[in-house]
Amino acid sequence: MPYRKKYSHRGYTDNLQKIIMYFLVGFFIGAVFYYLFQNSFLQLKNQLENNVRQWDNDESFLTVFLHTIWSHGKYYVLFWIMAMGRWKKGYQTAFILYTGLRNGFFMMFLFFSYGAKGLFIALLSNFPQCLLFVPLYLYSIFYVNEKRQSKHRIGMGFAILFVFTAACLLEVKCNLPLMNIVL
Repeated sequence: MPYRKKYSHRGYTDNLQKIIMYFLVGFFIGAVFYYLFQNSFLQLKNQLENNVRQWDNDESFLTVFLHTIWSHGKYYVLFWIMAMGRWKKGYQTAFILYTGLRNGFFMMFLFFSYGAKGLFIALLSNFPQCLLFVPLYLYSIFYVNEKRQSKHRIGMGFAILFVFTAACLLEVKCNLPLMNIVL
């Protein structure tokens, strides 16, 4: 009987711990960055409020949907392009740090602009689309780092495309109206 290696979740939990650590490091760096330079961003609050109102009132669904696909798609496509080369680990780390930095900066910006309500707005700004985006990115990172490749690449590609499109649709149909109510 040939030797079969036992399937272990240890590698996945180690990777998940690294991902969480990099995200939190980026998050805290973004929060400190905003705190140190907060006077430079006073006009940003008004611009954010105006953008949300304009998207909700003036823009057509298709325009906002295509903008959302472009906003998220450029990072996701770049992720897969970089996954083909030898820089995939470095790019994944940089991407996770950047995501944490961006969210930390945004949360501190909203906290200093709105007080405790800003923390609620920051969390609400990621809901419900992040319920699909986070597992999608985690799956993509684990898939790229796994040594063996799936036999069902085409089906997997369609599933990824479907989840990505559904997350963008949730952002346009659910998140923007919620943000308009709160802001």
